[in-house]
Amino acid sequence: MLLAASYFFYGNWNWKYVLLLVLSTFIDYYCSIKMGEKQDKKARKPYLYLSLFVNLSLLIAFKYIIVFFPDIIASIENKAISPEQLSVWLPIGISFYTFQTLGYSLDVYHGHIKPERHFGIFSLFVSYFPQLVTGPIERSNRLIPQLKKEITFDYQRTREGLILMLWGFFKKIVLADRAAIIIYPIFHSPEDHHGIQVVFAGVLFFTQLYLDFSGYTDIALGSAKVLGVDLMRNFNKPYLAISFTDFWRRWHISLSTWFRDNFYRWLVKDLKINTNLSIFIMLVLIGLWHGANWTFIVFGTIHGAVIVFEKISNKKRQSIFTNIFGSHKNLRTICLTISSLLILSFTAILFGSSSINTSTTLYHNLFILEGHDFFEMIPNKGVDIIIFLSMTVPILTYQIIHQKEATITSLIRVLEKPLLIRWSFYIIIALLILNFGVFNGLQFLYFQF
Repeated sequence: MLLAASYFFYGNWNWKYVLLLVLSTFIDYYCSIKMGEKQDKKARKPYLYLSLFVNLSLLIAFKYIIVFFPDIIASIENKAISPEQLSVWLPIGISFYTFQTLGYSLDVYHGHIKPERHFGIFSLFVSYFPQLVTGPIERSNRLIPQLKKEITFDYQRTREGLILMLWGFFKKIVLADRAAIIIYPIFHSPEDHHGIQVVFAGVLFFTQLYLDFSGYTDIALGSAKVLGVDLMRNFNKPYLAISFTDFWRRWHISLSTWFRDNFYRWLVKDLKINTNLSIFIMLVLIGLWHGANWTFIVFGTIHGAVIVFEKISNKKRQSIFTNIFGSHKNLRTICLTISSLLILSFTAILFGSSSINTSTTLYHNLFILEGHDFFEMIPNKGVDIIIFLSMTVPILTYQIIHQKEATITSLIRVLEKPLLIRWSFYIIIALLILNFGVFNGLQFLYFQF
């Protein structure tokens, strides 16, 4: 039933691309069975290469050759290709499910797991609908055993799952989509916005991206929990990051750990590439993974360069911080967190821009300071800004105060409260969604990846 539901879920978007999902599943099932029959790694390599070739070919063909290269040619010929034209060719979630099944093939090759011989279970692992299109990118040794166990209805688990889903809907429909309304004009007419407006757009887009993506993740985790499956945590309060290195330990954890375990270690151990260069290459590819756009490549390049700089200069920076802050560790953490947030928001302008030209214009206009800039947008967007800030600031403040407590754990603690308190929470969140939600069909941002 779950397998049928997963294919129906994916086919609702475009049934033609279900064939890609089936092809990837068949190839990796066959390759894993064959690798499981071989004792020697050398004998497994042809099947690993077949799996890599098919999955990466699908990803490169549909995400980069069909989308990226026509865009490059169009830019050379000074022609425009609309996002609508390009999105028709991009299978939704292809970056997620190809990486998930590739991770499985690599685990079988290295002998970390035995191949799954039940084709139905393996097909469900590849296509499990809660996390199929936007992750988290699950590991086979976590998800497959859960799919094989017998599930019975559990009242407490269902309550936890539903409250996670409710919270995810709130973050997406009320907070993220209202933020999108505010910043949409800035990113789509960059030449008309300057100074503090651009700063505000960078910080707000970074916030929108987090609320949108983590909102989907909460819905995925919640729906999976209702069905008896615990998916991996994908965020760990990225707003509390004190550096770019710390940020990537907290943000999109399933992707960063996938690259660390399957790509970074291959560069360092097998190819003997310098660790700093390997980190840089990995971050550039993480940027490229996000989409067929030069903005993502530049975004990954900047993050890679900064992380390598942090690694090289770590001792010197720690010495400087000690001289400046002394024993005031809390003050040091606050200053580093704020500075990291501002710099990350600066790079988020690249992430949110549709092209290099758009980001260049925004960065240029950032330094054109006009004192009344910000207030010019208040008459049209004032209500949206007030609603967004009044709901977002308390949430982020709570996270900062309770920085050692996981968001999911603190949220589920609502279930331990007296009946009146917990039901007041449910009703308030539901009413906020109904009254302040944006119901205009805005997609999740990570659907495009």
